[in-house]
Amino acid sequence: MSIIVAQKFAEINEEIKKKLSEINPGKEKKVGFTTNPMEALNILDAFSGDKGHLIVLGEFFDHPFTGLDLAREIKAKFPRAIIFMYSTTPVASGLIDGYIPKNSQTVIAEAHILVAAIISYYENGLIAQDLKKKFSRIKTESPCW
Repeated sequence: MSIIVAQKFAEINEEIKKKLSEINPGKEKKVGFTTNPMEALNILDAFSGDKGHLIVLGEFFDHPFTGLDLAREIKAKFPRAIIFMYSTTPVASGLIDGYIPKNSQTVIAEAHILVAAIISYYENGLIAQDLKKKFSRIKTESPCW
């Protein structure tokens, strides 16, 4: 099982990691956190023998390799990977399994607790529908925040 959080800002990754360690101590050490979409692919490749993959990604508009590019690459290599977008500027795509609400207030004020809770709950064998059922705030379509 591999879990990757790829967010543009390191501060967001750190806050998610902190909340995850409070909810499920030790699980944060089993998650690959990165601010570089290419590094996310390298992390995932290192876990290529694993059966389950959960990726929480942002949109990297100022990077040559966007979040949607990353989703495309991941789905090509790991079609059963669960990909949730956690971005203030989500892009609609059939490659994305769900959208986790994030707005400008979330970036500044909220503790990213929903992402941490989803990661804490995730285990091998779960599919996107299982997570959406448990966490009703995960949206199926790209919302307009």
